[in-house]
Amino acid sequence: MSLMMSWALLRNRKPTRKCSSCGLRYAADLDDCPHCSSLSLTQLHQLKQRLEHDRNRSLRMGRELLTGAAVLAGLFILWLLYT
Repeated sequence: MSLMMSWALLRNRKPTRKCSSCGLRYAADLDDCPHCSSLSLTQLHQLKQRLEHDRNRSLRMGRELLTGAAVLAGLFILWLLYT
C-alpha cells in the first residue's frame, strides 16, 4: 500500500471510543460496544482473559524478536571487526 493510500485511509477513519467494560475500541456512533454488550459476566471475564493472554503473547514475541535482532547485530559487528 502506498503512503498516499495509507494517509487517505487514516484521514477518513471514523472516530472511536474505548469500552469501559472490555477495553476494546469501537465506532463512536454506536450506542453499545459490539464486542461485549451482549455477553454475560462469565463471557466478559473470558473475553478479558483472552485479550490479556493475547497481549502478553504479543509482548513476549516482540521481546524475542528484539533479542534476536540484537544478537544478529552483535554477530555482524564481530564479523566486520574480524574480517
